[in-house]
Amino acid sequence: MTSDSLPDPLDRLSRVERYRWRRNARTAERAHEAEQLGALRVLAVDRTEVHPVVAAGPGRSLAGSSFTASPSAGAVEAIIGERRLVAGRVSRAAWATLMAAATGPEPVRLVGAGRYGPYWTLIFEGPGARLVVLANRLVLARRASQGGSDVSRPVLQLVG
Repeated sequence: MTSDSLPDPLDRLSRVERYRWRRNARTAERAHEAEQLGALRVLAVDRTEVHPVVAAGPGRSLAGSSFTASPSAGAVEAIIGERRLVAGRVSRAAWATLMAAATGPEPVRLVGAGRYGPYWTLIFEGPGARLVVLANRLVLARRASQGGSDVSRPVLQLVG
């Protein structure tokens, strides 16, 4: 049994309406990313301890996320303070270094966060030198044990 794919809802809109829709979507995405960056920077100022949880292997994705892994980069998950961080396409070498540092006697802490073009930059400090990790996608959510919604998303309001 095959199912027909649903048509794209934007196909029914006029050219002007599609433009507005995409502009509003980009605005909402930028607002959401700014909110996440602000939260990450607060965690970095507090030098919050990091607990790496899991890394997905090639071709696999983390449970509850759409981030898939490639042979050179993986999808990873970590607990930073009271937040859950899921990042996509993180270098396997960088993540292995972070995991090794986290298993040591000293804690690993988040000390910086920012953007480098389309990439997220996360700076960790632990035993040894600082480690900078680049990710192309990132979601910072409340931990499931806190209740409430897992990910806060911006609300879009169509104008016009």
